[in-house]
Amino acid sequence: MGLRDEILEQPEVATRFLRDGLPQVRRIADALDGRELDVVLIAARGTSDHAAIYAQYLFGALHRLPVSFVAWRAPEDGRSRPLVPDAPPLARSLGSSARCAT
Repeated sequence: MGLRDEILEQPEVATRFLRDGLPQVRRIADALDGRELDVVLIAARGTSDHAAIYAQYLFGALHRLPVSFVAWRAPEDGRSRPLVPDAPPLARSLGSSARCAT
């Protein structure tokens, strides 16, 4: 899928997110409520980098948290993974295979 295709599918994706994604957003917000965060680490690849830049703005400018992007490890088994410190991450990745760990 090319960039043009991704741009053209944005209205459908936004509609689907607003319809189906809000429960996950609420779970993440509830997990953050009252938590003292020192830093936010973001792992994103490809076009997800654009969403990551917006997340960097939200966490950094609006919440005054330092935000850093993590590097990606070279694949040993054909799957690249972000290099994340041993501390438990709030979010493991941004993108189509995003998983959250609280």
